[in-house]
Amino acid sequence: MSSPEPVFVLLLDPTATAGWEEVAEAVGRLNVGARPVTIGDGWAALSVGDGIRHVPVEHLRSLPSVERIVGVPDPYCLASRVVFGSDRAVSIRAEAGRSPGEGIVVGDGAPVLMLAGLPPVRRGTDVNRLAAAIRAAGATGLHAGEFAGRSRADGPSAIGPEGLRRARRAADAEGLFLSVEVSDPRELELVVPVADVVQAASRNMQDFSLLRELGRIGLPVLLKRGAGATVEEFLLAAEYVLTNGNGRVMLCESGIRTFDPGGRPRFEINAVPLLKRATHLPILADPTQTVASGRLVPAVARAAVAAGADGLVVAVTDGEQPAGEDGSIDVATLRRLVLDVTAIAGAVGRAPRPEANGSRSP
Repeated sequence: MSSPEPVFVLLLDPTATAGWEEVAEAVGRLNVGARPVTIGDGWAALSVGDGIRHVPVEHLRSLPSVERIVGVPDPYCLASRVVFGSDRAVSIRAEAGRSPGEGIVVGDGAPVLMLAGLPPVRRGTDVNRLAAAIRAAGATGLHAGEFAGRSRADGPSAIGPEGLRRARRAADAEGLFLSVEVSDPRELELVVPVADVVQAASRNMQDFSLLRELGRIGLPVLLKRGAGATVEEFLLAAEYVLTNGNGRVMLCESGIRTFDPGGRPRFEINAVPLLKRATHLPILADPTQTVASGRLVPAVARAAVAAGADGLVVAVTDGEQPAGEDGSIDVATLRRLVLDVTAIAGAVGRAPRPEANGSRSP
């Protein structure tokens, strides 16, 4: 049996957008399938080939906007670390395609990102008070929860249009970026103009209609790993977003199903360094879904950062309710956790610069 043909990634000059059409037309003449240009922060790329047919790409090197051609042996082509050979950052609250130094930077040695929000069962809490509390504790982002504007109004497990507007005002008042979960691709037209980050939950990791539409928006996407997904399947899901044009993808390890009858997914700590070796995309960790009690969150979060995580996603109570069995932590614990992970990041070789992303020292 013959060995598979390599898939190639054409790295394009991100500033030479006028020349991208010429490259796309040249690739189209190869009859290997048309794909859009994928735009990241400070980079642009086009994948060529299907791994089966030979692709004569040498003549493409002479095109003015092609900077480099990379052969990728992995099934996840644009997500592969081979493409750049190092980490690439994602910038939140910055225009796609700009330098990754703008906005709030995630990955590539930037300070550990802290995204905090309400646990799903506590959506009725005063979001203004929560935003102020998490900002004072050192978080840089507010997660508003799942948006369900077409299917149900603000409720215990989702927010509607009015809740989304309240979250946007609260985030703006405190200088936080806003993350919103979307399960239905039809909701994107309402969420994209308001949010800074769109999140796809674990259960939607293989919802290809949603992933396709996430690839067509300009906002950063936070993709959580499905509880039954292998690392390769997780990366292939990210590849689906990338090949549809959006290079601003962040991955989030959020636990896998085990033989333990406890019910919750178990956080797979070794997935963090595995992902860091496999991809250039930023890696976040969400310990909230994987523990039986909020008391265990700090230990798992610290371990994730020590293993290489670029950021954390945590659920935080509003101060009136104690941290519960839903994996949430209180604001005082969040404040200590920010200090802990900053110190850990410095200890494992990342410069502890909590002010770089607009965070205040707690």
